[in-house]
Amino acid sequence: YCGFTPSNWSSGTMEHKHRAITKEGPSALRMAVFLAANAARRSDPQLARFYHRLMVEQGQHHNKAVCAVARKLAERIWVVVDRAQPYQYLDDDGVIIDVEQARAIVHDRYAVPEQVRARHRSHTTAQRRARLVA
Repeated sequence: YCGFTPSNWSSGTMEHKHRAITKEGPSALRMAVFLAANAARRSDPQLARFYHRLMVEQGQHHNKAVCAVARKLAERIWVVVDRAQPYQYLDDDGVIIDVEQARAIVHDRYAVPEQVRARHRSHTTAQRRARLVA
């Protein structure tokens, strides 16, 4: 209902699985969850690990990685509301931790190297410059 589901397109034998999100549902809700996911990746070790893997190992752009984190966060929000239980931070072993410990884990283990961020920025800047020249 938030619109974070990847769209699918197929025709005959051709199939494109990795397309843009569907953007179904209210755009204000989608934006709120996206912004919450961007903040949550800085404090939740499990979401930070997922974001780190997308950025560093798979080479995805920040917005695409945060959108994937937002999809996971939306599922977690639904579970919290459905079960009427508080959200709990867990470390890599599944042990409940407090916010300070969670942020320390994220800072120590899942910081995205600056060269990865710079690579994405330079690529985007080069694309913008190419459009201006053409």
